[in-house]
Amino acid sequence: MKDAMHWKSITAVAVFSLFTSLTTAQTNKMDSLKHQGFQRKYVVHVPPGYTGASLVPVVLFLHGGSGNMHSAQNFTMLNPVANANGFLAVYPEGIGPTTGGGYTWADGRGTSADKLGIDDIAFIEKLLDVLESEYKIDSERIYLSGFSNGGFLASRIACENNERFAAIALAGSTLDVVQFHTCSPTRPIPILVLTGNIDPLVPYEGGAMNGNVPDIVSSMQIVKYYIMNNNCSNVADSADLPDIDPSENSTVTVLTYTDCECEATVVHYRINGGGHTWPGVEIPNYELIAGETNEDIQASEELWDFFSAHTLCTKVSSIEDLRYPGSVYLYPNPGNSSVLILSREPILRVRMFNLAGELVLDDSISGTSYTVDLRGISPGIYITNIVTSSKKMLHRKVVVK
Repeated sequence: MKDAMHWKSITAVAVFSLFTSLTTAQTNKMDSLKHQGFQRKYVVHVPPGYTGASLVPVVLFLHGGSGNMHSAQNFTMLNPVANANGFLAVYPEGIGPTTGGGYTWADGRGTSADKLGIDDIAFIEKLLDVLESEYKIDSERIYLSGFSNGGFLASRIACENNERFAAIALAGSTLDVVQFHTCSPTRPIPILVLTGNIDPLVPYEGGAMNGNVPDIVSSMQIVKYYIMNNNCSNVADSADLPDIDPSENSTVTVLTYTDCECEATVVHYRINGGGHTWPGVEIPNYELIAGETNEDIQASEELWDFFSAHTLCTKVSSIEDLRYPGSVYLYPNPGNSSVLILSREPILRVRMFNLAGELVLDDSISGTSYTVDLRGISPGIYITNIVTSSKKMLHRKVVVK
């Protein structure tokens, strides 16, 4: 967290969807690449001290629906944070313009970009390749963030293709229920979830959204999922931040879950009384439709504090790669008829629960390997509770196909 001097809002000069870039032209490079027949645009903000002589981190930010690569810079005020900390800030642009004049991402919920058959996961992958060929990028410090429609795409990438990102942050977004039940990250991934608990557009408790899109899961469902995926302690370090500006009728509670594999911390910024907004950046008239903007923190500062604490954790690929005695390896996962559990110390008990918390399997055993028979278990996501001889209790996700 930053001290009170950093917890001040920065007032922008136009409504979100009408922003134009206010950053210095010399530090911004507009470029494009061809993907699926479309010329896809993006902006790279280069910090003043960049020379190309040493490796630098990069933060990708995915704008919200009806936004663009220019509006994203003023919506987040991320560029000053990049300048102060020496990282590249990259703003890709979605597909459009839409009837409202903005651009959208193919986040899997049936957006206009989805309906065009756009593969934005592949676009982001291609963009990373281009960036690494043109800039001196530290491949262990590549970070992804997004807001609203862009946050839903970031959430989808966390599930499907997170191998190149050291950490991912979601703001004003979660994941739709269909994708949530097929979410299958290949490794632990540090996740920050920043959401307002009275967001009028993306409900904090999940459920139906405005428009013809699927229902979404709640913010805490996303948080709990990654606690399980990253094998974190399920006891949060909870902190209520100082209410620097009581006039905006919102406060911030931070829930931090640690003791995770690969130090893949899970952090939830709950904006109590907050809407569909970016904390610390007040946009005239935007609050009329999006709700209250919290001014006790500057969200981009908080994102960088989180990102800068993490470097890339590579995927565990065999039992020899396990990081500490007592950890376990499951293969294949997702599984069809069975999943093999391997451990460096004897396993005493294996239990499986569905996402409703119902027990579907409970076996007491003694050995360093155990085959879970999945026949008769319905397809879906399950939480496997494994107790080893040292009384260590581990939680792993098992996907049954």
